[in-house]
Amino acid sequence: MVTTITFIGLIMLTNLSNNGAQVLIGKFPPHLARIAYKQGTLVSHSQWPKVGEFAVNGVKYDYVNVNIENISFSGPTDAFVNAVGAIPHLSCCCPEMTGVKPEYNNPAQPVATKKGAIVTISNGILITYAQPDNAIATQVVLTGAPQLTITGTVAGNASRQLVLSAGTTVVITNSPPSTFSGTHSTTRDDFKDFYQMGINASTCTKVPGDGGSCAPQTGACPTTAPAKAAAAKAAPAKLTAQQKSLVAAARKLSPMYVTDVNCSNSTWP
Repeated sequence: MVTTITFIGLIMLTNLSNNGAQVLIGKFPPHLARIAYKQGTLVSHSQWPKVGEFAVNGVKYDYVNVNIENISFSGPTDAFVNAVGAIPHLSCCCPEMTGVKPEYNNPAQPVATKKGAIVTISNGILITYAQPDNAIATQVVLTGAPQLTITGTVAGNASRQLVLSAGTTVVITNSPPSTFSGTHSTTRDDFKDFYQMGINASTCTKVPGDGGSCAPQTGACPTTAPAKAAAAKAAPAKLTAQQKSLVAAARKLSPMYVTDVNCSNSTWP
């Protein structure tokens, strides 16, 4: 039984190693973050009530809002596998960028100045793949656990939790529900919201649709030595036949959505 967690929209992958990764979800109104899960798979929740629903190809999803939580997953015990492929690299799109602002990247950032959610991934096969419209999504593929627990914590506040049954399909996104209904319209400037998160990135303008160095690619930007070092440390693993089968099954469960390449996930560096 395969459980999938798919990240869709203007979401940044960072701190990628062969032991895990972090995902940063900045607050960019009207791109508000939410966690959606397949209807009928909620076992219980604590302080994380449903606020809406949408349908993708006839499959209904309920969703909860996400603000500035530090989010983690428990239940599955699969070893982490870094199988990240082509994705836009912010070190290529914006060479001036020297890092990510702490208000987006620091789990201990004070509540008053924290500007997004941080997701920690420590289990499962982490992959990237292109939607039919060429937007890049990131996905965690899990198996073998009876339930998936999603915990969100903000400093000084009680934890929020969702407990979902095995085999569920989870979508973590800051794209509007209209993205999944086929009625969403995008602009090439959406991707530029990433530069709000970057240090020395305010003048950057490249987007994946421009092609060239900002287009999705495997490996790090060849023009920056730190990015080269990070890529060498986090070289994608070669999947076994069984793992390839799991990924193929997960892809069939993934919801299709309507955006464009400028609504891709990205990565730092």
